[in-house]
Amino acid sequence: MKPQHTATLNDIKTLFDGVKNLGLCAALALGLQGFQGPMETLGLSHNMRVMINFLGLGLSCALTAFAIVWLCFSFTQKPTSMRLYRVSLFMLGAVTLLVMFIIISSSWMKIPHEI
Repeated sequence: MKPQHTATLNDIKTLFDGVKNLGLCAALALGLQGFQGPMETLGLSHNMRVMINFLGLGLSCALTAFAIVWLCFSFTQKPTSMRLYRVSLFMLGAVTLLVMFIIISSSWMKIPHEI
């Protein structure tokens, strides 16, 4: 196999790993809703659940940001157009953050968040 093809395949693998990582971050944010029942069963106070929820949401957002940064710097091939590369990375980051915002805002009313 030619080195060019190997680099292209590695970049495709990197892209799919990045999408998988972003999906895991979204699953973490969605999982907070299902985590509320066990926390109540354990007898955790409202304030403790709020702190855990804020920690989970913050962790999910931080991991999403790290996943985007990792994806930006993990490709092996040098892009042919830096302008297109930057625009595509910006669009990927914007779409990912929009999806995370929608997930968090939809779960916000279903999880305790007021101390």
